[in-house]
Amino acid sequence: MLVFGIDTSSTFISMGLVKDKNILGEISFPFSRESLGKWIPWLDFLLKECASEVEQIDAFACVSGPGAFTNLRLGLSSIKGLAFALKKPVASFSSLEIYAQRVPFPQIRVLIPSCKGSFFYSVYENHQQVFLPRFGSIEEILDDSSQKEIWVGPNQAEFLSLCVPANIQTIALPPTGSFVAAHALTNILSGKTIDAVSLQPEYWRVSRAQEKI
Repeated sequence: MLVFGIDTSSTFISMGLVKDKNILGEISFPFSRESLGKWIPWLDFLLKECASEVEQIDAFACVSGPGAFTNLRLGLSSIKGLAFALKKPVASFSSLEIYAQRVPFPQIRVLIPSCKGSFFYSVYENHQQVFLPRFGSIEEILDDSSQKEIWVGPNQAEFLSLCVPANIQTIALPPTGSFVAAHALTNILSGKTIDAVSLQPEYWRVSRAQEKI
């Protein structure tokens, strides 16, 4: 099974191809409106490098949020169009879940930067979510934290520049479309997918433009 995975929830776009859990290739580049408009040529390049054709893609996998508002909206719109045109299923995941699944520690706190110094966050134990995602400032998150924790998040400026106590270990990870694709295989094989029309971003709060209305 050939799965195309993409993550546009942070300041980078990452797309990858996975076939039967084997990573065929991956491309990552900084997000911009211009670069997103050119992601189809990048997909063509990735397919060519992996000796594959777009018609051979069996399913799509993506990160639906939370994360950068514009990046998510434009990225998921592109995936919806491609999946709809090819009549292929989609498996989508929250960015919190994807980062939680990428580290081997028994308990972590995942933080996804939002705006104005705030974060979406949740705690995971053995890759299972402990509580529903919350939204708050670093001060609020620290008040909610235990004495010793591991924080995981994307390698973007808002997370990398965190000033936290010595008892907090931070791990910054780049987005990886191939991991999203590989993680989706179980859901796809068991039929836990949606159609392209049903795919929606997980914002969890209004955009800054909407806040001004």
